[in-house]
Amino acid sequence: MIGNSMKPALPFICLVNIQPQNKYSTGDIVAFKNNGRLFLSHYCHRIIKINKTSFTTKGDNIKNSDKYEIDVPIENIEGKIIIKGMV
Repeated sequence: MIGNSMKPALPFICLVNIQPQNKYSTGDIVAFKNNGRLFLSHYCHRIIKINKTSFTTKGDNIKNSDKYEIDVPIENIEGKIIIKGMV
């Protein structure tokens, strides 16, 4: 993964393993499809709220603004992030 939205949990560049789960919990770091975006096709954020048909996610590095919260449809979740190494 590349980016700083999940610092300090994930460094700017790191290798991760994405493992699909049967159930996700608040606090899980997940990778998800980012439909409609031009720059990145996938994001990696922490689940901060579980809704009926979606998860609300946000990067750890963005403290005081809810404008960066992303509601992700459950079907767009690729899996839970397992850190494999840092580059």
